[in-house]
Amino acid sequence: MQNIDSNPNVKIEVNDGDIYLKNACQGIILQSPDSNCFRIRNQNEDSIKSVAINCPE
Repeated sequence: MQNIDSNPNVKIEVNDGDIYLKNACQGIILQSPDSNCFRIRNQNEDSIKSVAINCPE
């Protein structure tokens, strides 16, 4: 398992191709093929929410 520490409050672990964010408050930002960005986050009621955001620079 590989850990990447860029913020001491958030740990990123990679294991067998899965990415695990421990203590992530915001979510994961993905860029779509048309260059729009979306923040994906897990909700407590077993659902996932996607919100359009400005892409980070």
